Amino acid sequence: MKPLLLIFRLKMVICLSAICLSFSLYSQENQSLPLFQTDEILTFRLTFDMDSLLSDRGAEPEYRPAHLSMEGEQEDIELDLKIKTRGNFRLNPQNCDFPPIKLNFKKKEIEQNIFSGHDKLKLVTHCQDEAYVLKEYLAYKIYQLLNPHSFQVRLAKITYIDKRKNHRPFARYAFLLESKEALAARLDGEIIEDPAITISEDETLEETTARLYLFQYLLGNRDWDILLKKNVKLVKTTKGEFIPVPYDFDFTGWVNATYTTAYMGDLAKDFEYRAGRKLCKSQAVWDACFAHFESKKGEMIQLITDFKLLGKRERNELIQLVESFYEDIKKPQKAGALFGDCGG
Repeated sequence: MKPLLLIFRLKMVICLSAICLSFSLYSQENQSLPLFQTDEILTFRLTFDMDSLLSDRGAEPEYRPAHLSMEGEQEDIELDLKIKTRGNFRLNPQNCDFPPIKLNFKKKEIEQNIFSGHDKLKLVTHCQDEAYVLKEYLAYKIYQLLNPHSFQVRLAKITYIDKRKNHRPFARYAFLLESKEALAARLDGEIIEDPAITISEDETLEETTARLYLFQYLLGNRDWDILLKKNVKLVKTTKGEFIPVPYDFDFTGWVNATYTTAYMGDLAKDFEYRAGRKLCKSQAVWDACFAHFESKKGEMIQLITDFKLLGKRERNELIQLVESFYEDIKKPQKAGALFGDCGG
């Protein structure tokens, strides 16, 4: 082999190794970041021009100045940041009094605090009713229990303060949602954004996809699609695997928000709505998936029972939905109609 060609190949090997090591270190660092390492409720104050923000409901909302303050374990945190409204359905003022928000921090200012590594975060707000956001948060936590390929969330109690003092301060629950970039790094992959690239359920990671389908059935959710990437992020890992990760669970019987009934009826009462599209996998895959869900039933119900931020009636309603789900998947005729091998 010619010396120049040998040198070139050695340089390429070193370069690729460095890239892989850098990516691996970033992924490991991301997993150790503090924000999502606990379920303790995060409490902070967010000050901004309320009228200016809440009136910005167009297709391209602008970032606006804001200030975040919170009491830290070692010292208080004071951060200047930018925020803007976001979303689609919930951005519309006819659907949500208070829209979802995106937080944009300066990277250098968060290096040594709770937000380290998360310079951009989605904030899922109360919309019309705090119960909606609390039940949606609980849906994310249940999916984390069922599948490691899931978005991380952190519940927060936020006091919103109008810097122009046209509105009284008020406190509401919300939750912070892990960014898609952080998710991809944690799963050692990248998000497929190009709409021209379509990946079907047959190409995605089999076990994860089966669990996703069963979870959406549990919630009574039809507002998603892997092929169209509707309320699903697709991660392509360094191993070449395609992992679907769901998000946005407000259009479900689980949350049962009043703003969904005008479009889809009463999802919580009409759980024939659960009967969505059929996913064809081998019976062995479904048997393993059903067994996995069965093994998590106790933890799932305990998670709901212990979530005292929801009232007893609401928690009981969610437990009833869980119980009816387990009854359904034990019925061979119903389960076979939705989850089978389609071998024919």
